[in-house]
Amino acid sequence: MPAATCSNKAICSVCGSEYGELDAENHDWDDGVVTTLPTCTKYGVLTHTCRYDASHTYTEPIKMKEHIERDDVKENVLNATCTSDGSYDLVTYCLECDGELARVKVIVRALGHEFGEWTVTTAPTESSEGIETRVCSRCGEKEMRSIPKLDHSHKMTHCEAVTPTETEEGRKEYYVCSVCGKWYEDAEGAKEIKDHGSVVIPALGKPDPIIYGFAVAPVTEWKKGSGKDIVLISTADFSKFVGVKVDGALLDNSNFTASGDDTKVTVKAEYLQTLTVGKHTIVVVSDDGEASATLNVTEESVLPPDTPDEPTKPSPAVWMIAAVAIVAIAAIVVVIVIKKKKK
Repeated sequence: MPAATCSNKAICSVCGSEYGELDAENHDWDDGVVTTLPTCTKYGVLTHTCRYDASHTYTEPIKMKEHIERDDVKENVLNATCTSDGSYDLVTYCLECDGELARVKVIVRALGHEFGEWTVTTAPTESSEGIETRVCSRCGEKEMRSIPKLDHSHKMTHCEAVTPTETEEGRKEYYVCSVCGKWYEDAEGAKEIKDHGSVVIPALGKPDPIIYGFAVAPVTEWKKGSGKDIVLISTADFSKFVGVKVDGALLDNSNFTASGDDTKVTVKAEYLQTLTVGKHTIVVVSDDGEASATLNVTEESVLPPDTPDEPTKPSPAVWMIAAVAIVAIAAIVVVIVIKKKKK
């Protein structure tokens, strides 16, 4: 007995009559027909039809197709320069749907300059540097650098060595080029002297002065009005004699005399008389030292005036002279009187 279907009731196997109700779930589906093709962006549709009743159908999705990638393309291109970075977007599109599948930001580092060969733009000379230039073929940037001065044949002036003295500086031997003005240790100009002060030799300076003595003990006291010179005999050699100082002041040569192998100095009384009462320092000066003595100047002696108690009586000699004078005067008077009478 055929069972009921979606479109027919069941049929009795005995009498052949339909009975019962339709079975809406009893279909006989075919394998289905693609009614909508799938794409890479949409599902397809497979439609199945019931063999009992073609009006009964159902659908199921058909899996979407895979995207087919095109070759990558560059978008938003910013070209790199010699000094600045560039960039672009690397984009992948689908060949079927033109949809964007991927986008990557790519950084292009600065290219750097692409310089050509150096070209001399200003030739160097012996007195000035030159200049050479090169140009970037990409951006036109110019780069310059100096070219050293040309070598020259030195024209040397020889500066002889000078021996230092006690008071004057000396110097080492050196050479000066009149072309470039540089100083050198040698005539060939192989070793330059950059520090010009290095050729100076300091003055030797004077040695500590020698303290001389006196061959004979000097006079230590002098009395004003005595009229006596004083003599000082230094143990220094006379060839080194410079002069005489009193209380630090150098005497004029008219105030003393000096002679002898052993430096005998005589200070004149006239000068000594001008000194004040008290102690004074007298120094015999030599070029390498000095002999010093202390002189004490004292007051001149003054005698007190005579103060007789009674009038001074004339001596006999005075009386005799007076008597002779009176007799002589009387004789002259007599002669004059006689002469007048004869007339």
